[in-house]
Amino acid sequence: MSVHRITTGDTLTPLGAQLVQPDVNGNLVAVSLAGLTVKFIMTDSEGDIVVDETETGVTVVTPASGLVQYAFADADVAVAGTYDAWFRVYSGTKFDTYPSDGGSFKVRIIDVIPVVVP
Repeated sequence: MSVHRITTGDTLTPLGAQLVQPDVNGNLVAVSLAGLTVKFIMTDSEGDIVVDETETGVTVVTPASGLVQYAFADADVAVAGTYDAWFRVYSGTKFDTYPSDGGSFKVRIIDVIPVVVP
């Protein structure tokens, strides 16, 4: 799985993902998000919540193709580290969590290395 790499404080580039799940033959297919609610969750390496389940910052880019993105808030990217993230798709009170394989999207936030000018 790819890792979304950013620097502490970076909020310009969102985390983008395509939500997929296996079909009846085991092939991965895009999840249709039409009419559904998508939320984002992120935890640190200890499992502590960094971004509590939220719709704020989530955009469904292309519903038919399962393309979503999450725009980070300042507090989300304040501390360097490797984080686990998920998108949760709701229909009423029922939901599925993605990635659907039980893993997570990885977010790696690194500290800014200051440039020293002689």
